Amino acid sequence: MHSHPESLIINLTDYNGRVTTPDGKTSEVHAKAGSVSWRQALTHAVENIDSPPMEGLIVEPKNPASRPAGGNELATRACPNTVEASGGLARSARR
Repeated sequence: MHSHPESLIINLTDYNGRVTTPDGKTSEVHAKAGSVSWRQALTHAVENIDSPPMEGLIVEPKNPASRPAGGNELATRACPNTVEASGGLARSARR
């Protein structure tokens, strides 16, 4: 399991994942390449349930005040294999 603050998700490839939350609940999450979503802070574990890798960008604002008003919530996004960008502002994920 790992955690994220509120963040912007940019899916570079189709996303087909199984998400497990700390209470043990699981759900399947699907998103199309090119979709962009805002999600609330969360703790989760993710499993890729399709054969191509899931690739995307996660942008985590330093200042919570920079989040969009009324932003939508995406159930989750994987990033166990992350590479941090300058200042920890963004992470690129491939799973």
